[in-house]
Amino acid sequence: MGGRFSTRVALTIAASSIAACAPQTPADEAYWNGCRAGQADTGGTVSTYAAKDDPRYSKDASYRQAWDNGYAICFNEKYLYGGR
Repeated sequence: MGGRFSTRVALTIAASSIAACAPQTPADEAYWNGCRAGQADTGGTVSTYAAKDDPRYSKDASYRQAWDNGYAICFNEKYLYGGR
């Protein structure tokens, strides 16, 4: 019985970890889109990312801030630190 419980706990933790990586809010989505764009601009290989929503970027300050933060953090991490 202990093995089943441990497996259940491990699966629950794994599922929670995966869910934590997925965008949960529009700001999360904006951050990760900006991040992928920043990585792509360093010459990195990013398979896909949604382009910046220009109309929303120009009107929505929270979207703009999240996208800019994602871009800057991921660009700098990849460009300045080699992706460490």
